[in-house]
Amino acid sequence: MVSKDQDKIWDFFQNERPESFEASVPRLAFLARQVPRGASVLNIGVGAGIFEQIAAKSGLNIHALDPSERSIATLRESLGLGERPRSAAVKRSPSQWGSSMQS
Repeated sequence: MVSKDQDKIWDFFQNERPESFEASVPRLAFLARQVPRGASVLNIGVGAGIFEQIAAKSGLNIHALDPSERSIATLRESLGLGERPRSAAVKRSPSQWGSSMQS
Protein backbone atom coordinates (compact mmCIF):
# COMPACT_ATOMS: atom_id res chain seq x y z
CA MET A 1 0.00 0.00 0.00
CA VAL A 2 1.27 3.46 -0.85
CA SER A 3 1.98 5.69 2.12
CA LYS A 4 0.38 9.12 2.50
CA ASP A 5 3.85 10.71 2.45
CA GLN A 6 4.58 9.09 -0.91
CA ASP A 7 1.22 10.32 -2.21
CA LYS A 8 2.15 13.86 -1.14
CA ILE A 9 5.50 13.65 -2.93
CA TRP A 10 3.96 12.45 -6.21
CA ASP A 11 1.16 14.98 -5.96
CA PHE A 12 3.75 17.75 -5.54
CA PHE A 13 5.77 16.74 -8.60
CA GLN A 14 2.70 16.07 -10.75
CA ASN A 15 0.97 19.32 -9.93
CA GLU A 16 3.57 21.81 -8.67
CA ARG A 17 6.65 20.80 -10.67
CA PRO A 18 5.41 19.23 -13.92
CA GLU A 19 8.67 20.25 -15.61
CA SER A 20 10.31 17.37 -13.73
CA PHE A 21 8.75 15.05 -16.36
CA GLU A 22 10.11 16.91 -19.43
CA ALA A 23 12.94 14.41 -20.01
CA SER A 24 10.30 11.79 -20.82
CA VAL A 25 8.86 13.71 -23.81
CA PRO A 26 10.90 11.94 -26.56
CA ARG A 27 10.06 8.48 -25.15
CA LEU A 28 6.36 9.30 -24.80
CA ALA A 29 6.21 10.82 -28.29
CA PHE A 30 7.78 7.63 -29.67
CA LEU A 31 5.13 5.53 -27.90
CA ALA A 32 2.29 7.68 -29.24
CA ARG A 33 3.62 7.28 -32.80
CA GLN A 34 3.37 3.48 -32.47
CA VAL A 35 -0.42 3.61 -32.05
CA PRO A 36 -2.76 4.10 -35.03
CA ARG A 37 -4.70 7.39 -35.10
CA GLY A 38 -8.13 6.95 -33.50
CA ALA A 39 -7.09 3.99 -31.34
CA SER A 40 -7.81 3.90 -27.62
CA VAL A 41 -4.91 4.02 -25.14
CA LEU A 42 -4.76 3.62 -21.37
CA ASN A 43 -2.07 5.36 -19.36
CA ILE A 44 -1.71 4.25 -15.76
CA GLY A 45 0.10 6.88 -13.71
CA VAL A 46 -0.36 10.12 -15.65
CA GLY A 47 2.41 12.12 -14.04
CA ALA A 48 2.00 15.65 -15.36
CA GLY A 49 -0.21 14.52 -18.28
CA ILE A 50 2.54 14.79 -20.89
CA PHE A 51 1.63 11.52 -22.61
CA GLU A 52 -2.02 12.54 -22.69
CA GLN A 53 -1.13 15.86 -24.33
CA ILE A 54 0.99 14.13 -26.96
CA ALA A 55 -1.62 11.42 -27.54
CA ALA A 56 -4.40 13.99 -27.96
CA LYS A 57 -2.35 15.81 -30.63
CA SER A 58 -1.82 12.44 -32.33
CA GLY A 59 -5.58 11.81 -32.50
CA LEU A 60 -5.70 9.03 -29.92
CA ASN A 61 -8.66 8.23 -27.67
CA ILE A 62 -7.19 8.66 -24.19
CA HIS A 63 -8.13 6.86 -20.98
CA ALA A 64 -6.08 7.33 -17.83
CA LEU A 65 -5.77 6.18 -14.22
CA ASP A 66 -3.88 7.92 -11.44
CA PRO A 67 -4.26 7.97 -7.65
CA SER A 68 -4.04 11.78 -7.59
CA GLU A 69 -7.54 13.23 -7.87
CA ARG A 70 -5.95 16.62 -8.43
CA SER A 71 -3.93 15.37 -11.42
CA ILE A 72 -7.00 13.71 -12.92
CA ALA A 73 -9.07 16.89 -12.49
CA THR A 74 -6.34 18.93 -14.19
CA LEU A 75 -6.13 16.43 -17.04
CA ARG A 76 -9.91 16.39 -17.57
CA GLU A 77 -10.02 20.17 -17.59
CA SER A 78 -6.98 20.84 -19.78
CA LEU A 79 -7.79 18.29 -22.49
CA GLY A 80 -11.57 18.05 -22.21
CA LEU A 81 -11.49 14.27 -21.70
CA GLY A 82 -14.69 14.04 -19.69
CA GLU A 83 -14.87 11.00 -17.43
CA ARG A 84 -12.24 8.93 -19.29
CA PRO A 85 -9.45 9.88 -16.85
CA ARG A 86 -10.20 8.34 -13.45
CA SER A 87 -8.67 8.52 -10.03
CA ALA A 88 -7.74 5.01 -8.88
CA ALA A 89 -4.93 3.10 -7.19
CA VAL A 90 -3.76 -0.50 -7.31
CA LYS A 91 -4.32 -2.10 -3.93
CA ARG A 92 -2.26 -5.25 -4.58
CA SER A 93 0.97 -5.82 -6.46
CA PRO A 94 1.10 -8.27 -9.40
CA SER A 95 2.88 -10.78 -7.16
CA GLN A 96 -0.28 -10.90 -5.03
CA TRP A 97 -2.67 -11.59 -7.94
CA GLY A 98 -2.22 -15.33 -7.76
CA SER A 99 -0.67 -18.06 -9.87
CA SER A 100 -3.22 -17.68 -12.70
CA MET A 101 -1.61 -14.34 -13.61
CA GLN A 102 1.95 -15.67 -13.71
CA SER A 103 3.58 -17.27 -16.74
